[in-house]
Amino acid sequence: MASCGAFACQGDDPAAPARAAAAVAPERVTSGSCDQFGMRELRADATAGEHAMGSQRVVVESDGVELSWRSTLGVDAVVVTGSRGSNAYLYRGESRGDQHLVAPTESAGDGHAIERVSFCYDWELDVEVAASASYPRQTRWAISRTPAERSLRLARGQSVQVPFEIAAQVASVTAGPMTVSIAVSLTNPAPVPARITGLEAAVFDSAVEVRCDSPLPLIVTEDQTIVCTIEASSAVPRDGVVRVTTVTSGPVGAASTTIAIRRDSARVDVVDDCVALVDHRGERVGTTCAASAPDRYVYSALVGPYECGHHADSALGIEIDVPCGRGCTRSSDYWRRNATAKPGAPGVHADLAAEYTAAKANLASGASRDGLEPALEAASAVLSTYTPAELAAFDSPAGNALRAQFRSLTRTLRDFNTGKTGPGPCAET
Repeated sequence: MASCGAFACQGDDPAAPARAAAAVAPERVTSGSCDQFGMRELRADATAGEHAMGSQRVVVESDGVELSWRSTLGVDAVVVTGSRGSNAYLYRGESRGDQHLVAPTESAGDGHAIERVSFCYDWELDVEVAASASYPRQTRWAISRTPAERSLRLARGQSVQVPFEIAAQVASVTAGPMTVSIAVSLTNPAPVPARITGLEAAVFDSAVEVRCDSPLPLIVTEDQTIVCTIEASSAVPRDGVVRVTTVTSGPVGAASTTIAIRRDSARVDVVDDCVALVDHRGERVGTTCAASAPDRYVYSALVGPYECGHHADSALGIEIDVPCGRGCTRSSDYWRRNATAKPGAPGVHADLAAEYTAAKANLASGASRDGLEPALEAASAVLSTYTPAELAAFDSPAGNALRAQFRSLTRTLRDFNTGKTGPGPCAET
């Protein structure tokens, strides 16, 4: 007998009115007895009250013509007897309650008094099964880290801050194997010991082992409960069924029960739903989760210092070039900010003069010339030959060529001072 627990199938207190319709529709026959059905009998009069079947109970309510009942034990048949004979209500699969039971009558609506009632039952194990299922759901990520600049030119010993962008998106979400933990409770409702000689179970249509604290056979005394366990799994999460069947010997019969396993009721163990975003040194700079993906995160990292030469930093994804000349250079703006003399009026002549002065200052500070000598000599010559006023006064093709020379020399010296050529820029430019 698969048990629902005391009155659990009906869900009511046994002291409440016994007016629940049968969960199993009865077959009504006009004669029969518990002995003819091969079952035990509990005989009661037609008055309302509570009656005992060993440690089990049956509650009867009656107005003398109709009868309702409820039991903690599964009942196979109820025989209602009156002056004109008996009506037997047979429950295929057992019932724990019913209503509107009557004794035989001569015609419809012609009620006859109920003289007695017999409850037919047999002793069977109560089998209760409780299952819990779970499976992991893993998120896999595609994460890329991209620098704002793929190549840098630095001076020896120089470091700079470079922005990086981390892009994170979900690559896949997969469900892992589903595990099922099952508790099987075996209760003996009979006033005599039950002897369990076998336990068979199947989960997901595959036979599984039932583990108990003691080996078979199991002896279960009246109202005693023994709990055994089952562990099962499925390669993928899915719906399934748990079937448990007992084998007994002796007066207490065997029982079986079936329950469903539903994937949508299983516990989901989330794995890597959120992920830490790390920089090229493995330091955490942020976090993103699947709910907000795809996501982007920007951070800055210090790049350098390096010795002279070419450096391909695979961790950074940046090519770094450090010229091997001595020292470093600073721009003409730097030297203006740190000079006591005021700059001259803006113009072609003043621009070249500023870059020439900065180049000389850089050389004096230890920067290597790196082939700058011809440009320095040409700049010195034109600056000493022409004043700003004379340069502006030339209004001929020759004057235009001269101003173009000034501009070309200005560009050459500016590239040197800003580190585009030569030994490279200083950290402060």
